[in-house]
Amino acid sequence: NCVAADVGTGSGILAIYLAKSGARRVFAIDIDPDIVAAAKENFVLNRVEQRVEALMCPLDQLEGGELDVIVANLTPSVLFGMIGTMASKLDPEGTLVLSGYKVPLQAKVHQLATQYGLEPIQSFVNQGWSAETFAFRR
Repeated sequence: NCVAADVGTGSGILAIYLAKSGARRVFAIDIDPDIVAAAKENFVLNRVEQRVEALMCPLDQLEGGELDVIVANLTPSVLFGMIGTMASKLDPEGTLVLSGYKVPLQAKVHQLATQYGLEPIQSFVNQGWSAETFAFRR
């Protein structure tokens, strides 16, 4: 029953997953109008359009309260520049899920996350790619 965001939504697959996993409201965010239009079609096809809102705006311009969950599968250069913004939008009890980077970049992701009070709580590795879950230090 959470409020979530999929940053850099692309096809919207992570937003769809969040909605089908029980998120009450999901913001699917991207800055490319063609991608946002395609994601909206996918939300209708997957019957989640009532709970998923596709937005063409940067995350820092998202209005509303803090988010319970933020997922982001981004290229490393974009991810590195957005960790602070994601941390600022995350509820103090929230979860940040990052992916889209190779294992050798984990240390840099951890360093940046730590600067914003986040720590890794779970890590998944598959064929050299990393996906990690972060939360604020307690």
